[in-house]
Amino acid sequence: MTNFRNRRSYASDPGLCDRVFALLDTWIPALNTKRRQAERLRWRWEDCSTPFVHERDGRVIAHVGVLESRWVWGGEEHRMGGVHAVCTLASERRRGLYRELIEEALVHCDERYDSVDLCTEHPEYYEPFGFRVIPEHRFRTQTDPRAGRHRFRSLDLGRSSELDLLERLLATRTPTSRILGVVREQDIFKFNQSSGELQYCEELDLIAVMCRSGGQLEIDDLVGPALPDLEEFLAHIGHPIDEVVFHFRPDRLGVGATPELFRYDDDVLMIRGHFPLDGLEPKFMLPPPARH
Repeated sequence: MTNFRNRRSYASDPGLCDRVFALLDTWIPALNTKRRQAERLRWRWEDCSTPFVHERDGRVIAHVGVLESRWVWGGEEHRMGGVHAVCTLASERRRGLYRELIEEALVHCDERYDSVDLCTEHPEYYEPFGFRVIPEHRFRTQTDPRAGRHRFRSLDLGRSSELDLLERLLATRTPTSRILGVVREQDIFKFNQSSGELQYCEELDLIAVMCRSGGQLEIDDLVGPALPDLEEFLAHIGHPIDEVVFHFRPDRLGVGATPELFRYDDDVLMIRGHFPLDGLEPKFMLPPPARH
């Protein structure tokens, strides 16, 4: 195994996480709030991220994190490396710190994974290191607006039993699409949804990450051991819905939907290494709760 100069261990340096977030706060202050919110969901940044850092005088001045997720394509599960939380203190930029850390982090990934992903507004920063943009599409369909039974309720993640429910469904979930989906992943989902609302339907044994505006329903993710078809799903919403927008390919829901080229949150998905869906049909999107 390679000897890494800049790889650190949160386990051996308990104060490192706070020093990393002191840097990240200079970039996106809300990240530290999300970190504290996610910690209430039995989640710890220290348990899921491997840090590569430059420090000076006890201060972290540059950071690249690596995490792991599990994607499914072609009917097989794949361990993915993920690059995230890339940040350099503004006064320390253009000194080669980012390049040194990302190169080391990618050697670390190459020893463990065939594929590495990230989401970014700035693909030009990562293309020199072998990452390529993967076009994504959201999907839109018109529906017959019928009032159904209101069977979804908000999860109260302050209760231990509700956290048990969330963890069970994340551990046993069916991928949202046969083309590209995510399985057995807890950390990224918990962090992304720590401040959002999760809806649960007991009859379907299903968590939905969704937002309704009038007759339009946007669905970011569905988490459960089995997925209903769209008609059955909408019968549990309780409001007439005439249009559904999916931020994943909804082929498992038994519905045909029109794809639209889309950048979620203005980010693009980038992949380094093996990814056979690159440039091929059919179109797809990585569900937003799986993005980092």
